[in-house]
Amino acid sequence: MNPADFQKLSDNDVITLIIEKGEKQALGILYDRYAAAIFRKCLAMCGNAEQAKDLAHDVILKSFMSLSSLKNRDAYKFWVNRIAYNICIDYLNLKKKMKIDFLEEGSPENVTEDNSTREEKVLKEMQLEQLEILFQELSEQDRVILLMQYQDAMRIEDIAEILQIGKSAAKMRIKRAKERLVKLYDELATNQL
Repeated sequence: MNPADFQKLSDNDVITLIIEKGEKQALGILYDRYAAAIFRKCLAMCGNAEQAKDLAHDVILKSFMSLSSLKNRDAYKFWVNRIAYNICIDYLNLKKKMKIDFLEEGSPENVTEDNSTREEKVLKEMQLEQLEILFQELSEQDRVILLMQYQDAMRIEDIAEILQIGKSAAKMRIKRAKERLVKLYDELATNQL
């Protein structure tokens, strides 16, 4: 098959060619489609370009090695993003020797689904440049969960599963991460006056 023809194929078709027909050159198509986005995700999570390259390489390699276990081949994009989060979280846990803590205080009933909170409004008003600067001031744990929620629009259930926590804990972590980001924004705005 002509390499240009591969470009037109869906992820499902490309993966089928790789697994069932042994078309190893089709791996390059998946690489071209997803490597840059995976690198950016790893960079946002770890904050170091060299480490992000290594992590992105690990993510792509793991996804290629496990292609035959992918049940829904149309879901490759979601699946490879999930691998990226898991590998980056493992790296951050190892780097900081930290364990993801469970719900520390407050009750799940206090977590609201209302998207019109002050934090949401401030986040929407932030300039992209300011947001990028403030984002780097957050802890890795806060960056990871906000990326999951806002960049990848992941459902609470998926975030909870990836982080291996309950849904209530995931909601609370998102709420607290947003509060910390808004606090940083308020401090920046105060200092600029």
